[in-house]
Amino acid sequence: MANKAKKLEQQEETRSTAVVEVGTTAAAMRDSEDALEILNRRNELFEQVLAVAMKATKASDWKDFGGKPYLESTGCEKVALRFGISTKQPRYDPPNGEEFEDSKGKYYVYTCWMTIVFGKQEFDAMGTCSSRDKFFGQTSGGGYKPLADVDRPNIKKKAYTNAFQNGIKRALGLRGLSWEDLEAYKITKAGKGSVSFKKKGEEVKAEGPRKPFWTSEWKGKTFLWAKVGEHFTEAMLKKLGFKLNEKGTAYFADHTTELENHLLDAFESAEAGGAK
Repeated sequence: MANKAKKLEQQEETRSTAVVEVGTTAAAMRDSEDALEILNRRNELFEQVLAVAMKATKASDWKDFGGKPYLESTGCEKVALRFGISTKQPRYDPPNGEEFEDSKGKYYVYTCWMTIVFGKQEFDAMGTCSSRDKFFGQTSGGGYKPLADVDRPNIKKKAYTNAFQNGIKRALGLRGLSWEDLEAYKITKAGKGSVSFKKKGEEVKAEGPRKPFWTSEWKGKTFLWAKVGEHFTEAMLKKLGFKLNEKGTAYFADHTTELENHLLDAFESAEAGGAK
């Protein structure tokens, strides 16, 4: 009798466990379905945002940079107006730029921060510009102009423009687009001007300049590294949470997609941005 009671108890326990497992599985399925629905909705919203953004721009607002479409400041201004995006509190850190010197001589870099306001969302955007800027700081032969011949207000203004462009693209998710993405809106690479600069009598196209930042793995963690120079200042990297390594050769921080995008935005806008 005792054995029978024990067997019934075991059966009941098994059924209870099965019910819990089924319930847990069902809940997990519902969570997965909810997550999938959210993902689909986000994709739909992005397509809608992209469609409105594309309608706000013209083909002339885009150019080719390293094989990818790059939305210039004229296009960003139109898109910002269409979506009601505004900016506030532009500031330069440090206020008068940061000066450097290397084997090529002295130069300075301006870093501009501003707050982007998009509906109830607010976030900071950043842009940089160097006195070695390809449009303002270089000669037709590819050399660097003497600092006295570089218009400092233009460098400062371009840092502001780059911050604005980066903020608009981030707010609307207009980063990492391909020419295939834009073809649906009749914006194609054909006939687009490429980022190109004259050097020693040649026309050299930018096919993806070497980036001054990279990632590394150590003990299962991913770190983001960056070097101070024509694109990034010490003040900028410290503001983003980077720390100088023991050798004093580079800055590092725990990797996040947002942090890497900050660096990528600053780099691409400084390299691709025109004389705006």
